[in-house]
Amino acid sequence: MNASFTKRFGAFLIDILIILFISSLITGLLPQNKDIPKLQKELTDYTKITDLNNFNLDKYISSSADIRYSLDNALIPYTIIIMLIYIGYYVVFAFFRESKTVGRSLFKIKVVKEDGNHIKINDLLIRTLIVEGLFVTIINLTLIFILKPYSYFLITYLTELIYIISLIIIGFMVLYRKDKKALHDIITKTYVKEG
Repeated sequence: MNASFTKRFGAFLIDILIILFISSLITGLLPQNKDIPKLQKELTDYTKITDLNNFNLDKYISSSADIRYSLDNALIPYTIIIMLIYIGYYVVFAFFRESKTVGRSLFKIKVVKEDGNHIKINDLLIRTLIVEGLFVTIINLTLIFILKPYSYFLITYLTELIYIISLIIIGFMVLYRKDKKALHDIITKTYVKEG
């Protein structure tokens, strides 16, 4: 029997909490980039609009773009490490546990191939790139090296919007399709089953 939305979502939440905990531990061991807190505060302060009468959208975007670009640039090592943690957990760890993560194990669900064959590591990788938004992370990491701040700012917001829309579509697919398959299940010819 295909796993319900509730079980899949519950497993997802538990897995995300585990990843956040592991990520915090590992990135906490890295030397702290002193620019990051300053840039985060600067971006937060700048995005607070205080005077709507003198508001200039182009100036606002341009200044925000410079700050966001600098912040994302400073966060590159952390982003790569967190991305590797996601891959390690959802791909490598799950592969050696018959596609079961800790969350999936607790909810007694697992990912299987439609044809009954063993799940391949590339199936788990493709699923992770889609569901966990790593495709967006990879695109944004690439863009930071080839675009100027203003273009980077606009395109990364677009890629993040596409990811949010894809998550909504994935949720509705699992909720309303009879077979409970989402986009990543269809692409990899897998499904999440109980048991």
